[in-house]
Amino acid sequence: MSVQLQAKSVVRSVALVLVVVVLGCGLGGPYVGESVVGALGRAVGHSELALRALGWGWGGLPYVVAVAAFVGQAKLSRNVKLALPYLLAVWIGSAALLIPGRYSSLEERFGTAYPDARPLSFGWACGFLSTAVTVLLVAIALILFKRILGTITKRHLQTLNRVLAAVWVVLTTAGLVAALIGPMP
Repeated sequence: MSVQLQAKSVVRSVALVLVVVVLGCGLGGPYVGESVVGALGRAVGHSELALRALGWGWGGLPYVVAVAAFVGQAKLSRNVKLALPYLLAVWIGSAALLIPGRYSSLEERFGTAYPDARPLSFGWACGFLSTAVTVLLVAIALILFKRILGTITKRHLQTLNRVLAAVWVVLTTAGLVAALIGPMP
């Protein structure tokens, strides 16, 4: 099997794992969400700061791990390279547990665990939104770069890569800071 076919197969199976986990956590959330969030709250003594940090770790850290793995892929063992995409898919998809249903609120979804769900979901949102904004800025930068320069050289891409990496670091750090000390709505 060629490397290209293997890559397509892995991408398909990782996407399938992500969809299954999102559906499982999204549909199962109303049944186990209160218990899971309550257990997390008890584990950290209902500390708002710890719950915010856990939320950011749930919503932002998987993307940091993905970028770190991409950058350092030459140093990863074969087993890690095979397992990490699936682990990240499960980690990212499990956040669907924190999203309230279409016709419910966070308070209705988590009941007695709502006081813990609020800082946990706020931290998750800060982590996820910093990543989403980074992806949006990368897309805009690539479109503008292509329109302004026409032909993009390797040197242009290296410069753009440095700038976007710096923007990503700043936005990720800002998301973590917001998760830890930002005012909750």
